[in-house]
Amino acid sequence: MFVRQMRLLGPAIALALLAATLARADNEKLAEHLRKLDPGALVGGKSIVGTEPKEELHGVHGKPNFIIALGDEETIHGASADDQVGAIGKGVKLVPSNHGHSLIVAGPDSEVGVTGKGHNLIYSHAKGATIILESPGDEVIANGPHDRIVCAKHSSQELIEVANGEQVSKSCKGHHNETEPLASSSLSARSSAARAHASAGDCVFADVDCTESFELRTLNGLWAGEQVPKYSCPGNHPFLLNHSYAPFGARVTPGVEPVVVGGLIGFDIPGAGYTQFYTPGLFRAVEIAGQASATSWAFGSSSYRVILHCSSDPAHGYGP
Repeated sequence: MFVRQMRLLGPAIALALLAATLARADNEKLAEHLRKLDPGALVGGKSIVGTEPKEELHGVHGKPNFIIALGDEETIHGASADDQVGAIGKGVKLVPSNHGHSLIVAGPDSEVGVTGKGHNLIYSHAKGATIILESPGDEVIANGPHDRIVCAKHSSQELIEVANGEQVSKSCKGHHNETEPLASSSLSARSSAARAHASAGDCVFADVDCTESFELRTLNGLWAGEQVPKYSCPGNHPFLLNHSYAPFGARVTPGVEPVVVGGLIGFDIPGAGYTQFYTPGLFRAVEIAGQASATSWAFGSSSYRVILHCSSDPAHGYGP
């Protein structure tokens, strides 16, 4: 019946309808796969997949949300700090939460409006995204091409990394903003110094502060995720340093540094396990525990490792 109807239409219209039908079928197949992966379940959050054109997708307040729009011209509304949202469809509007620390992955011709507390990571890999920064201390990685980045009211201390051909508004000059060329593999290049530091730091021989670097881990495919393993500082340096090493767009407990080695990964590592240590009120971190996740936002493989910053001095440590 469908084929007969197409024959009655003009060739151009018939091809357009066929393309739209195939696209919807592909979206539904991908949506079914993503719903089964359900990355939100790893951290007690919500996973939302949109497939219909112009659909409105709303996150749940008080929970980490993982939201992806597969259809064209959908709108994503984040709701909580540390949301992870992204677009595959064309012309998707992404409105992250005002609470900040969100990972935002733009799609083709996406419109991203970033407000609130900041420290978001906005990543654009498709073409024609418009990114409007209104919050402080965000990071933009844009290799669209033909993306447009605008710094509006309340934006400052932005780190903007762009490939050739990207448009960065004059409004982004000043206000302690920094614009620099995008490395061929920016996420990997930026983590190289951290990896070198981790390999140099050996808690066996360190006096006070040191780093423990753990094995490389790989996630394969979009929304592939896992619980971050239960790593711990060694007994001779049992305290996690009371310093934040959280990457942009992530919730990570002090002293813990997740490093992306390749691809694109979102992290949610909200806390560590603690046990009382020697003196009442003095704590040491014994492990990354409970609900902690790493989620891939790339179709290929993505890799990461965890670095713990440890100390033998309780005055340097972090506790509840």
